[in-house]
Amino acid sequence: MQGRSTIRRAFFFTVTTFLLAGLSSVCGLSPAYLEKAQADDSPAPKAAPKGKNSFVEVKPGKMNIWLNLEGIYESTAFDEIVLEPKQWKTLKVKKVVPHGSAVMEGDPVLWLETDELDKELEKQKRALVRAELSLRLASEELRFLKESTAMNLDAVDRAAKIAKEELDYFQKVREQQEIKSANMNLKFAKYSLENAQEELNQLQQMYEADDLTEQTEEIILKRAKRAVESAEFSLERAELSHARRLTTLIPREKQALIDAQANAALDRAKSIVTLPMILRSKELDVEKQQRDVEELGRKITELEHDREMMTIFANRSGLIYYGRCVNGKWNEISTRAKQLKPSGTVSPQTVLMTVVDPTALRVRLSLTQEQLALARQGQLATFKPKAHLNYFSRGKLSEITPVLQSDGKFLALATTSSHPDYPITPGMTCQVKVQVYAKENVLSVPSSMVHLDEFSDDPRPYVWLGNRKAGSQKKQFVKTGYRHAGRIEILSGLKPGDIVWSQKP
Repeated sequence: MQGRSTIRRAFFFTVTTFLLAGLSSVCGLSPAYLEKAQADDSPAPKAAPKGKNSFVEVKPGKMNIWLNLEGIYESTAFDEIVLEPKQWKTLKVKKVVPHGSAVMEGDPVLWLETDELDKELEKQKRALVRAELSLRLASEELRFLKESTAMNLDAVDRAAKIAKEELDYFQKVREQQEIKSANMNLKFAKYSLENAQEELNQLQQMYEADDLTEQTEEIILKRAKRAVESAEFSLERAELSHARRLTTLIPREKQALIDAQANAALDRAKSIVTLPMILRSKELDVEKQQRDVEELGRKITELEHDREMMTIFANRSGLIYYGRCVNGKWNEISTRAKQLKPSGTVSPQTVLMTVVDPTALRVRLSLTQEQLALARQGQLATFKPKAHLNYFSRGKLSEITPVLQSDGKFLALATTSSHPDYPITPGMTCQVKVQVYAKENVLSVPSSMVHLDEFSDDPRPYVWLGNRKAGSQKKQFVKTGYRHAGRIEILSGLKPGDIVWSQKP
């Protein structure tokens, strides 16, 4: 705040110097033409009667011009107390020093309630621990997911390749082998039946011509008949199996291989698309959790910062003023007094109080445009505080700002001294008397005798100079200075004893 004030003062000083220098150079006229100032106590010479051509003799005299102003004392060394919490917005007053109290640098001046803030801070710390654990778990899951994603992509590639190879081999080789095998099984079953039948037939013929006993014959024939029956059954099964393999099993296996190859290709295509997306989604989740952990950490840091500012200390020694100073006035004292009490609520980003140094004072003045034309940096002034009847101090104008202020006037600042027996505090007012001009042996004439043809080729001011005889006057250009009490200072163009007429011949 103090740095910004210094920058503003430097800017105003530069602009002041530029604009006031310009006022003095326009048409060679003094700024006195813009001011009707207070003169000294000596009686002013009478002006020439209107409507009658009269004359005056130019004589040297004394000219004193003063500005009588109202001023207000303000401190140049102050610190505004503004609460700037980063997170915590519920600001309740627990204790506060009274308005007008004298404090030393480092003294506490404002205490705020902290119970709810402490609870919130503890809550956020627990949330941070949980968030950090979740982040660690998610990070490990992400690490395993990266490894498994690569493995799964390799697996689906292999599965799709194997499925295609199996289908190609079946279509090119195994399908025909399966058909051939079924045919051969059926054929061999027929051969077995034929062999068993032929053997039975041969045994029957042999036993009819042989002398073997009936018992042995029956046994051998029974075995041969059983072999024939078994071969017949095997043939029947072979025929059924052959038909089923050719019409059902082989086509079914072929279709299964086709489906497996298609599913493997689909799984591969799906995995190529989805697995990286799943991995990226997990990475984004981990990044979000990282940001959440960082945000919680930042929030805890800011809450801890807010916790530290729940007790406000004075950054300088001085007096406590409630509110802020605006143009030297303290209009917020009553408003802040209603807030700055136990259990009262205050707002952030607001000047609650100001610590002012009552020993570093200056006087703030408001100037009209006419007064601005007369005021100059370095002019002497006297200051009479209204709070002390028999005391005044001296000083001078230190800054003048030719920029219109919010009250419609222009700012001027003055330096002055103080006395320990007459304490002055910011906000007090005073009567200010600025010495604009004080000079002996000044040549001046009545204002009505100085003429100006503003629309002529030569707009310089002039007088009608002559002798005491009417009709002797002639135009004499002059350089003018200050104007006051109906008279205008003549800087050049006239000398003592000259006769100046009010009108042309």
